[in-house]
Amino acid sequence: MMSFLAPLDSAWRSYRKQRLLWWVTLLLLFPSLTIGDIVQTFLFQHEFFPIALIILLATIGLHTWGQACVLSIGNGRRSLHILLRDARSLIIPLLLTGILRQCLILLWGILIIFPGIIYSIRTILFDVVIATEGRQYRPALQRSAFIVRTHVFKTLTIIIVIYLLFFLPAFLLGILQHFLPSNLLGIHIWKIFLLIAKNLLLAGAVALSLLARIALYRELLTAGLASRRQLALPEEYDETPADD
Repeated sequence: MMSFLAPLDSAWRSYRKQRLLWWVTLLLLFPSLTIGDIVQTFLFQHEFFPIALIILLATIGLHTWGQACVLSIGNGRRSLHILLRDARSLIIPLLLTGILRQCLILLWGILIIFPGIIYSIRTILFDVVIATEGRQYRPALQRSAFIVRTHVFKTLTIIIVIYLLFFLPAFLLGILQHFLPSNLLGIHIWKIFLLIAKNLLLAGAVALSLLARIALYRELLTAGLASRRQLALPEEYDETPADD
């Protein structure tokens, strides 16, 4: 295994060994993705829009709860009951910090595209920071940017490989269902099968990508890339994108 792919290897080994990750994938991540797909496909019509919107918001909360559980498992949680209980406290910070991050990425992208891309890469570890260090909102974004600040290329490489290995197969399955011939025998059954398969792969990809980011975060701290002696974020540090 090439050294820069070590976080992916760590994520895969963790996913195979941790039975709780399978339960989180099946009980939280997979249902939220599947229900969201069904709502967007069948209920996003004018007469059903209010109901669809409520269901969609609920699935977003369920999905974020699943992400919070994966992040908590990465910190050593063992009991499913305790995991679900403890992860609830992360839902709001993860949601609001994610929204704040997207707004800032959009702002930088509108001003100049390249700084927006750099900012999105530097703040990719914000959710791990929230779960691991307890920082929230802007401090979590600043902490992630501080950790990644001189290792943008390494982080970008990991992100690209994560999407190619974990997410691309699911997206290809999603595209495949649009190319099924209309006269195919049992076409609706095939579409349901592909929908389920796609969302199972996508749910697993979400869990694996979070585990890979946890491993990357730990590697950047322990390998001297972001020394633990610099664990405290300088008060004057600004995560504003700048030329490296």
